[in-house]
Amino acid sequence: MSINLGIYDFFSFTIPGLLYLYAFNELSRSIGWKFLDVYSWATSNPTPGFIFIVLIFSVAYLLGHLMDPISQVFLDTFSKLRKRSAKNNWLMYSVKGRYPSLNVSFESRDRTLLFALIRQRNIEMARILDNFSSNSIMFRNVAFGLVFLLAANLILYISTKDMNRLFIALIGLVLCFLSAANSLQYREWFVKDIFRASLEYGANVEDVVAYSKNKNDKTKPVRLTKKSKQSRLENS
Repeated sequence: MSINLGIYDFFSFTIPGLLYLYAFNELSRSIGWKFLDVYSWATSNPTPGFIFIVLIFSVAYLLGHLMDPISQVFLDTFSKLRKRSAKNNWLMYSVKGRYPSLNVSFESRDRTLLFALIRQRNIEMARILDNFSSNSIMFRNVAFGLVFLLAANLILYISTKDMNRLFIALIGLVLCFLSAANSLQYREWFVKDIFRASLEYGANVEDVVAYSKNKNDKTKPVRLTKKSKQSRLENS
């Protein structure tokens, strides 16, 4: 489980981090600052050493983490423009509406606790949820990284009138939209499936927590009505 989580976490931030590095380099080129000509460097230099590759990936990983909170704000703005909420409470209420007969009474704030309990009880489901979460993080950072790449190519188009730059900018815009949409989709699957998977243990957080205490007990807990309580008192 820890190995899978480490892989998910690594690629969630490293792949967007590499894109951030490239986009910032292109943005620096577009505004006349110092930049690295990646194509010339790659063709003229020998194969980079292992230490250099590790350094690049480490910087990309850290940059992905640093930019992630800002990318979350970007995704929230995108979801509002699409009039599609990514908030946990909306997703939780949609699960309640899907299963009205179960009297689901989870609250949005229960999601973290429910996910922790799923990690303990259902490893396979936890892996699926980790996959959804990591894909959502990766796509939202890719979308935000493409914004910088889009801006860099638009600036270069304005200054050079190179139509290729405008074409790249348009492709970046489309990919940015698709990446943000994919991030919202994976986020929706992640949150909804936490609540759905938790229904195996109960329809409210109290029953889900108590399940671990009573799962070895084959007898179901007796729920006393007011009448049965009264008769027991009279008989005693």
